[in-house]
Amino acid sequence: MRESVGSEKEPQTASGGVERGVHPPVIYYDGHCGFCDRAVQWVLRRDRQRIFRFAPLQGPTAAGRFGEPEGNAEGWTLLLEDEAGVHERSDAALRIMARLGGLYTAARVLLWVPRGLRDGVYRWFARNRYRWFGTVDACRIPSSEERELFLP
Repeated sequence: MRESVGSEKEPQTASGGVERGVHPPVIYYDGHCGFCDRAVQWVLRRDRQRIFRFAPLQGPTAAGRFGEPEGNAEGWTLLLEDEAGVHERSDAALRIMARLGGLYTAARVLLWVPRGLRDGVYRWFARNRYRWFGTVDACRIPSSEERELFLP
């Protein structure tokens, strides 16, 4: 969503003042970003236990939870809301991978890398993702079994 989380409407991130109790975990993503669309499809293919739910940052679910996205879309961040709270940027990406299980669990090791360094790389990538991967005008229509995983 935004580069910084913390308005009155937004729950605190897991790194400070954790809000708990969301289950199943929800991945909030930029619904217009070509890379984000591919990443959601990637997670869907690997999430065999159907752990995650998905909601675009531009949708009513995210707006009701965090408010309308503000600023330049290239500054928005991936969010993961789970039982431990709200995680953003590299924390969100690495926690998503780790929850997929198998070899992806090894992504948890990267959480030991200082957040400032990880998030610096994340921000650089986020600033360039539209240029490198473009935008999507329409998302792939989910199958009937996938439809329940997507929130408006």
